[in-house]
Amino acid sequence: MIWRAFCVIFVVSTATVLPPVAAVFRAAPAFWVAASLLVFLTYLMIENQLARRRLAESSGAAELWYLGRYAEALAEMEGTRGQGPAHPRASLQRAMLLLCVWRVGEAISALEDCLRGNASDTHVRDVARPYLAYANALMGNVEAFGRWKALAAAGHPACILGEGILACRRGDWAEAHRVLATPALGALGGPMRGLREALRVWAAARSGATLPRADTATIAAPGELDALRAVWPDAGAYLAEAG
Repeated sequence: MIWRAFCVIFVVSTATVLPPVAAVFRAAPAFWVAASLLVFLTYLMIENQLARRRLAESSGAAELWYLGRYAEALAEMEGTRGQGPAHPRASLQRAMLLLCVWRVGEAISALEDCLRGNASDTHVRDVARPYLAYANALMGNVEAFGRWKALAAAGHPACILGEGILACRRGDWAEAHRVLATPALGALGGPMRGLREALRVWAAARSGATLPRADTATIAAPGELDALRAVWPDAGAYLAEAG
């Protein structure tokens, strides 16, 4: 922030506020162009270092995420917000952690912000699009799910899970059972894996089939199911009962 203010003050004062300096600028434009460029490059270097520092600070959150301590990981990331420019991957981590604790509406906003701020970053696009499809499926936003699915890589597990979620939401249990049995969903981890297994058991029971009881402990920590129940009451109630 200090360097942003310095750059603005430098340019404005040199060009408009201080007539003697402006006169010097007109007399020796090459020098002042070089000086302005140096200040600008220094500013970029500092911004880049701040972004790298924030990414390094997020490594602690990544370790907590790996251990399945999603709420703690998110709290650690939230603690570093506003301390400099956010690295694109750190912003993606935060969005994914919001999904892990079922703060789905916030996750959608965070993923959309990532895309707006990093439109040319292929990694951001490849991650954000399928998970936006999945998040909108959780919310029951059929149109938005279809739009993001069309932009995502074909056959992405997050999109397939989204299809299964929407089938459950509309009560098409046979279709939900079929989709949720897709082998590609075996690549899912964390709460998404637990949700897939629980929904598969739910769909099987509603369509007349039988599957072993799912372990719902991986889906949400105590108290986190309330957030899922807020966006999908039926699933939240089922998972609370199954747990």
